[in-house]
Amino acid sequence: MLLAHASKKTFVTVERISETSLLENEKLAAAVLPAMYVSAVAEFKNAAWPTGLYAEYEVDDREVQDYAQAARTPEGFQAYLTGTRSAA
Repeated sequence: MLLAHASKKTFVTVERISETSLLENEKLAAAVLPAMYVSAVAEFKNAAWPTGLYAEYEVDDREVQDYAQAARTPEGFQAYLTGTRSAA
């Protein structure tokens, strides 16, 4: 939230847009960014993947492991991003 306070514009991605107030849920309220700090919102389903999202989906451990292996070298990282990794 500190970065949003310091920024001239803040763009937010969300799993889905909901009319429900997250402030009503004590566990979720801490993650709420006040609207006055938000310049724009984009809905992006599964945007947290391969990491998990509380109450939505778990971490994809296999994909995180594949990423960690590929990212050990610049070439492996590039291959991961472009989907051209070998099945070695």
